[in-house]
Amino acid sequence: MTSSRPAADAWKDQVARRFGAASAGYDDAAGSQQAIAATLAGHCLPRLQGKAPRRVLEIGCGTGFLTAALLPALPSVTDWQATDLAAPMLAATRQRIAALGIAPARVHTTVMDGEAPTLSGQWDLVCSSLAVQWFRDLRAGLQRLIDSLAPGGLLAVTTLGCDSFALWQQVCAEDGLSTFASRYPDADRLRQWFPSASIHEHHQPLDSEATGMAFLRALRAIGADSPPPDHQPAPPAALRRAIRRLGARSGGTYHVLTVLAERPCDAR
Repeated sequence: MTSSRPAADAWKDQVARRFGAASAGYDDAAGSQQAIAATLAGHCLPRLQGKAPRRVLEIGCGTGFLTAALLPALPSVTDWQATDLAAPMLAATRQRIAALGIAPARVHTTVMDGEAPTLSGQWDLVCSSLAVQWFRDLRAGLQRLIDSLAPGGLLAVTTLGCDSFALWQQVCAEDGLSTFASRYPDADRLRQWFPSASIHEHHQPLDSEATGMAFLRALRAIGADSPPPDHQPAPPAALRRAIRRLGARSGGTYHVLTVLAERPCDAR
């Protein structure tokens, strides 16, 4: 494993620490994330038919759900660069790859912030499942990844959309609270940003009927509880009221947006 991190970023460092701390139990708590990775692979593989990609950059590989869903189906790949903010996640990916019998020489793991990629070269595929919502500037970050594609290369990513945890957002709004899900985009905004891209959306149920405090604990169990720097945390009393108001209802679903964007073959 190599390390390739830009200058210190306190929020990204917190994200890395929390995902790293959750890595040991991540798979047990992340059935929805595995299902979303499989759905992304289902969108991605038909677009790669006949292309024989060789160089792949994966952003936010986590414990390797997307790696495992794509790499065995792409025998042409000789250089798969799996990156993540959290080193323990990369260790889990290496374990998953070894269990699949994939030659270690085909996969390299690097600690890297996908919003500021430092690995060089052009990629036949840049892929990411549920990581780019941690970018500070989603539009600029995705454009940077598109620009790193080789001519004819494919960007295939999922991110969370603005309707994620809709019921939780509703009960918080009733008490004048915001959630950091409100910063997620909708499909129309992605289409405005990337007019030539294909945008798909679906709703993925949470792993359980994560009600009340259990809903927040479920997010914490996978390390997804680092509010962005511009988010105003709720006062404890207001948060408790929102939890009581949610009661026995589920917090909602993951609103999943899939972006598929190709770089033109005549791009320079």
